[in-house]
Amino acid sequence: MADIKRLQVKRSSVTGKRVASGKPGTLSVNWADRKLYVEDPAGAMLQLAQAVRDFDPALVYYPDDLCIYNEVLFRATANTGPGGFDPSSWTALSDATRAALAEPFGSALLSGGRISILDPAARTVNIAAGRGVVFDVSDPSRVSYQEVSWSSFDAVVTVPTDGGYVAVGIDASGSVLQFDVTDAATRRDVILLGQVLTHAGSGTLVSVLDSPDVGGQLAETFADSYWANGGPYKIYGLDLSPVGGDMQMQLDAGLLFSFFNHWRVDPKKPHEVDIPATSPVTFDVILQDFTVYASDVTAIDPTVYDDGGTVTPVPAQEATVQYLMVSADGSKFYVLMGQKTYPTLNDAINDVAGTTVVFPRGLEQFIMLGAVVVREDCTDLADSSRAALFTASPGQRGRVQQGFEFSDQHLLPRDGSRPMTGDLDVGGNQIIDAVILQGSF
Repeated sequence: MADIKRLQVKRSSVTGKRVASGKPGTLSVNWADRKLYVEDPAGAMLQLAQAVRDFDPALVYYPDDLCIYNEVLFRATANTGPGGFDPSSWTALSDATRAALAEPFGSALLSGGRISILDPAARTVNIAAGRGVVFDVSDPSRVSYQEVSWSSFDAVVTVPTDGGYVAVGIDASGSVLQFDVTDAATRRDVILLGQVLTHAGSGTLVSVLDSPDVGGQLAETFADSYWANGGPYKIYGLDLSPVGGDMQMQLDAGLLFSFFNHWRVDPKKPHEVDIPATSPVTFDVILQDFTVYASDVTAIDPTVYDDGGTVTPVPAQEATVQYLMVSADGSKFYVLMGQKTYPTLNDAINDVAGTTVVFPRGLEQFIMLGAVVVREDCTDLADSSRAALFTASPGQRGRVQQGFEFSDQHLLPRDGSRPMTGDLDVGGNQIIDAVILQGSF
């Protein structure tokens, strides 16, 4: 058996101070904070591997020590402790760095790196000094990253045979790389700085598309797209139909997508808002300036319309279009009173998605669910000669009045369970390819 020897480790003689230096390779321990150090050939005492733990007011920390305080990682910039957390002695990791490391499957720019054309004919560009992070995901079980920084330098862009845009990026070695921006694999390996538009015929550079892939922007990019495209929207369901026998409406169950509006209810489904089947729908009637005309009602009123902010009687047998909307959290329904009258029901139906509607401020967070086209003398929304209900299509966003579909009460069942009533008006057109026509004409 080999001899077993005891390793003797020198203690610091002064509590709370760094250990005294010794010979290269000497191990020492600072008893105040129970940390082990080794001396390097330059005479500096280097702390051995440190596990990152929550800040401990009983410990002494030295420059470059790490701790977690209020869920944020800090690096010590001076001797500090024992005692409470002193912000002046610590530096938090930058938001950009932490955000980039939180999205580990795509390399990204952190700062700088702007591309400028120097000589279009010579195809030279300048790349400003910058910093980024490159991730290596070749082994998914051991994802690693490397921070890359570079000084300003000039480079030559190669013009493709067919011209067009050339993506320019920085690789892990700090060298410039050209590639096709649609190459997803390369884009994840390279810090994308932007794209250069080239002209194949003259072989020159035309302009720079300054569109870097910036680290830590995934969530913000999604949010930008969400709001730019109209905000919350309907995913499915919420078909609108008449209750039958009166002026009430009902909704099938459905689902909304609404940015974080469900987070406090269910953090695992923060953006999905379930709307249960509702019959009848209870709503407030509002005008174009958001004045509430009627609160907590269940019946559509076909006899009045909003004429520039003034509630006015609808002329006899003329029609209006009213819009049903729901708040982004599903808690409130509004009906926007009609703002225009039409001579006939068909005229109103043909203008459901085309008419100009004044939506009051405050409805930005509401989702269009459908439209109610109704004649002044209607007493039953199921009467297809005097009313027509439209349901917003899936994906319907905000106040956009497009993508409406007829509710099924306008279709004639094959089994005759709901016969057609009223006169058949085809607007001067012909009925063709009819298979069976029965009854008196």
